[in-house]
Amino acid sequence: MRLYYIKTIIFFLVMTVIANAQNSLSGKITDGKTGTALPAVDIFIRELQRGVISDIDGNYSFTNLPAGNFTVQFSYVGYKTAVKSVKILKENNELDAALEPTKLEIGEVIVLGNSVLSQEKVPYKVEVASAKDLRYNGMVTLTQTLAELPGISTLSNGLAISKPVIRG
Repeated sequence: MRLYYIKTIIFFLVMTVIANAQNSLSGKITDGKTGTALPAVDIFIRELQRGVISDIDGNYSFTNLPAGNFTVQFSYVGYKTAVKSVKILKENNELDAALEPTKLEIGEVIVLGNSVLSQEKVPYKVEVASAKDLRYNGMVTLTQTLAELPGISTLSNGLAISKPVIRG
């Protein structure tokens, strides 16, 4: 008899969790100035540690969310990160975001590497890339720009995941 009550309680607990996780959140991300859709925007719900990326039309969607209050973060290269709060109580929830462009400035980048053959005067070789050079090259990421310097290559593990390798 006791086992019957335990099974019944477990069944109702599981059904409650399933019933609470049928909510969804979707929306569209646009440029705040032009109104054009932004593809590949990172959308992250902090409390749930879940994230998605917007499609080519700027649309995104989360499914199987529990009810509650959540903080949603929208981030995209070249735009200010937007953080919004959303209260999820019903099945279909919408949250749109308009991201504002920002101007990213960096100074010059100095890359140091040991030279095996000529260590007479300076124990390392210095290559300098000024901010003007970085803007002129027009590469998408800093790593791609640095890969143009002698002795530097790039290792990539997918979209936006790369690291510079200095002489091996």
